[in-house]
Amino acid sequence: MHQALAGVTVGDELPERRVGPLTRMDFARFSVSTDDPNRVHIEEAVATGAGLPDVIGSGGIVAGLLTDLVTSWGGLDALRSATLRVTAPLFPGTVLLARGNVVRRDDGGEGVVEVEASAVDAGGNRIGEGTFLLRLRPEEPS
Repeated sequence: MHQALAGVTVGDELPERRVGPLTRMDFARFSVSTDDPNRVHIEEAVATGAGLPDVIGSGGIVAGLLTDLVTSWGGLDALRSATLRVTAPLFPGTVLLARGNVVRRDDGGEGVVEVEASAVDAGGNRIGEGTFLLRLRPEEPS
């Protein structure tokens, strides 16, 4: 579903996305597929040696989830910029809920909307957040 500017208002909520529970294998696969060799994503002994209670997932998992949430709504071709921040570690067993809403709409002819998105765990703890700028088509194609 790609949004047209005509149908978007400030306050609109994007359809929520839920993933998980995430596993150690998810973390290992992501680490290998993104060529992220940091062993805290794979080896428990390395993670605990770094002061963590267990392996942690890459921040790219959170960034990917939030980007997918927004581009599934507005379209990948509409994405102009993104600023993302991971705010807490991602541990095995975590269920993430991604949410987003439109916070600004530029009616000055550019068709730009700003979306704020966040990912929280089942306890409501914020794991990551992002701000996205998208340039939407003025209206749905006929």
